[in-house]
Amino acid sequence: MLITKRVKNVDSVLEQFGKQKDVNVVFPNATSHENRLASLGFSIPFVAGEALLPAASFGRAARRNANGHEIVHRDQPKETRYHQIQWTWTERHGTDSVERTGIKDRPYYRYPRTKVLPYAVEIAMQTNSAGEFVITSGPFDATNGDGRASLQNTIHMYVDLFGSCVLARNVQDAHQIVSRRLNWEILPHGEWPWERVRESIGEVIRRTKPNEQPVLQARFDALGAYRPTFTATGQGGFSKYIVHGWEPPGIYLLESMEVNNATYVLKDQWEAVSAMTKAQILGANAHDSRLIHRKEWFGELEALMAHNGIKRNGEADSN
Repeated sequence: MLITKRVKNVDSVLEQFGKQKDVNVVFPNATSHENRLASLGFSIPFVAGEALLPAASFGRAARRNANGHEIVHRDQPKETRYHQIQWTWTERHGTDSVERTGIKDRPYYRYPRTKVLPYAVEIAMQTNSAGEFVITSGPFDATNGDGRASLQNTIHMYVDLFGSCVLARNVQDAHQIVSRRLNWEILPHGEWPWERVRESIGEVIRRTKPNEQPVLQARFDALGAYRPTFTATGQGGFSKYIVHGWEPPGIYLLESMEVNNATYVLKDQWEAVSAMTKAQILGANAHDSRLIHRKEWFGELEALMAHNGIKRNGEADSN
């Protein structure tokens, strides 16, 4: 069944499948959209087995897929929330004045919201029985509401990206193991001392809102003081994340470029971390802990590093 527009009721396009757990979304003619696929991040010439999370900038469905969304409860009383800002004040030291700068939690009020996690559906480059390149996502479980919601959003994403898609139950190679995810760009080891990595991160920070840049810079400066041995920048749907790693002991901090988010602590080999989908990383069972973006963040970072034996640059060993 060819789908060329958004569907209001996904059950209407699932009639041919019934209640199935293996429904796939497929765009059959990848070669007709080479430029779009290149802009998404796929290799040219095409390489079967590549997969990626589309960037949120490719439309509303892609944004929900990559970043999730919020349900605003306007029928409930407003609640107090906090937004991090940089603030400057003057201290008097006798007859002298000293200007200080720091990070402050500024309260504001808003209606309560329920955060809906991203669907985090990746699109993969595969080949069909004729050896033609196709784009696939799935399989989706159409037997429950969550699976149908994810399927519906993915259909909308394919329509936005490619103009159409088809649903298929048994697609050759649709279930093949993804051999390479394109969600991260690793800055080369050895060739990138922290000063140069800092320049690269600075370029990412400058793409955020001007009023948020000082807060982001302060957090990355705090991380940089510990001189990470590994840095990777997110691509596509991971573009708001940067990973810093310390090898050994094998700890990675996934830092969000959003001010009011969190730093995710991941303890595993990088190969395992990079193979995770966004849903897996943000899931409670994947990350070891989170450092919420509040004023306590800097102290929690210091405690985390001390617990793992990671010292700031130039910090003497206590032994």
